[in-house]
Amino acid sequence: MNLETILLNWLLLFPFIAAALIAVFPRILRFVPPDERESVGAAPAATAIICVVLSLVACAALGALVVRHGDAFADYFWTPDFFQFRLRLDRFGLFALLALLGSLTFSALSAAAEGQRDHVRWAAFTTAAAAFIGVILAADLVLLYLFWEVAALALWVALGPPHGVGRRFLVWYHAGGVCLLLGILWAAILSRETHLYTIGSGLLVHRLSSIKWVGFVLAGGLGLRLAVAPVHLWLPDLTCGSHGKWRLALAGAAVLVAGYAAARLLFFILPSYVAVAVAWLPTVMGLVTVAYAGARAVLADDMCDAASHVLIAFAGQIMLGIGLGMRGRPDALAGAIGLLVPLALGAPLLAAGVAGDGAVRVWRDLRTQGAARVRLIATAAAACTFAGLPPLAGFAGQRAVAEAAWHVGSVPLLLAALIAPALILAHGAKAVIMGIGSPARAPRANGERWRWWWTAAATLVSLVLGLGSSLWWPYLLSLARGMIEGNP
Repeated sequence: MNLETILLNWLLLFPFIAAALIAVFPRILRFVPPDERESVGAAPAATAIICVVLSLVACAALGALVVRHGDAFADYFWTPDFFQFRLRLDRFGLFALLALLGSLTFSALSAAAEGQRDHVRWAAFTTAAAAFIGVILAADLVLLYLFWEVAALALWVALGPPHGVGRRFLVWYHAGGVCLLLGILWAAILSRETHLYTIGSGLLVHRLSSIKWVGFVLAGGLGLRLAVAPVHLWLPDLTCGSHGKWRLALAGAAVLVAGYAAARLLFFILPSYVAVAVAWLPTVMGLVTVAYAGARAVLADDMCDAASHVLIAFAGQIMLGIGLGMRGRPDALAGAIGLLVPLALGAPLLAAGVAGDGAVRVWRDLRTQGAARVRLIATAAAACTFAGLPPLAGFAGQRAVAEAAWHVGSVPLLLAALIAPALILAHGAKAVIMGIGSPARAPRANGERWRWWWTAAATLVSLVLGLGSSLWWPYLLSLARGMIEGNP
């Protein structure tokens, strides 16, 4: 067993092992003296944070191997005939995995800062992290689908939404899973293959009329998972049941994985002639989403509802970039991939913006009840990162999508590429304006000092990545060219 196989195994196993340890925490707690139990109550949070950091270290080590020697892979032949347990990490997966683990690290720190000590939710968090990692590493379509379904259930347990809200989330999210499963099975039947890296070549012998419906079904299922309008309802339902905590941050991680999977499946499964024929569907979904969700983010009275629609508008911008990339625009696809970084940084910042004791729930309450300054600063920093305000991390991706829309020559697409950042900036400006004139000092919220630290850290990382975009942008552009040309 070589080094890359060992690292792939541990990268996937770290969160699962942590979830098992956290799940049995109450049994371990019985052996701790009563007067010391309070001091070890933070053990589930510490275990989850350590496991994510260890996964991040393993990912960095794998990244060095991938950059130097090419893709890292591991095949296991003990699995059933209808699929193979195949793990593979290429340059695209490495980029998405680093963004995901960074986002999960910020999410775990924010939850720990707010005093989250429920071991069940921490076990579900680490299980969701492991399943998300599995989605990125899976080289088999059936395995990818199974990991993604496990992630949906773990996410539901981790967030603990009210019964009605949780039921709607599962219905919407699994509806996307059904669409994905239909598309995967359809493609597998036509190509007689489930390997993600070879299934596209097996579809080349088929006519456009017999494959384009596979593209439509896949795009529809991915749109549901990416929360684009009008099939976006699971995300506001899931995030607005509780103001703050880690709902928005975890929802951002789920959208990040969906954005990765959308680019991965639509470009690896569909031949180029099919991708061009069905490109209008993700393009229209992105166009509608950025207009609707962006306006809703500015006009919504509820702070958490506004923040969730910022996430949805940003998801629409990613889908718009993917749709333009399916038309043969590598710069647009590189922009959509590059937007995963501001999504990873901005979602925890949005969560900090609505976090607190729950006393301030709507914008007008900011002036009457007060708000911690960290909430306003985090919201403004998230809006600037999402909007790509120079020189933050989102600038390169937003500019690439807008330039691709300009070169396509479509006025609606250009307006959509420009209006989403403008409306997201308006959301941040509204938070700052509403906070002006609020009481000088509100009661200190739980974990406020920690939120200051990681809000500053996320903003600093966004600034560094924005200033250093010339270092990683050629990497993304070459990656996008390879995906469009069929040579990932």
